[in-house]
Amino acid sequence: MSTTKQNAVTLSWGTPPPSKRGRRSKWLPILEQVKTKPNEWAKVGEFSVSTAGALRKQYGALGFEFTSRGTSKGRADLWVRYTAKAKVAQKAAAKEKA
Repeated sequence: MSTTKQNAVTLSWGTPPPSKRGRRSKWLPILEQVKTKPNEWAKVGEFSVSTAGALRKQYGALGFEFTSRGTSKGRADLWVRYTAKAKVAQKAAAKEKA
């Protein structure tokens, strides 16, 4: 790693360390399983009620649908399914740009 000082700001150059968050990779194996049965809902487990919305924003454009059903005290059963609708729309949009 090299260091440069310019205008009283010291910059360090190098490669950032791997992310410690790891939350995104947790979902990829689950979503791969869901993809094996298109259009079928799978109950993933009990999570915070906001989890479905967060996952919808992150993976919805890839063809996944998420919903939740409240259980108790801010918790909900999380359900997910894969539909090819989003993939078809993405391919159509890509063809229009070409």
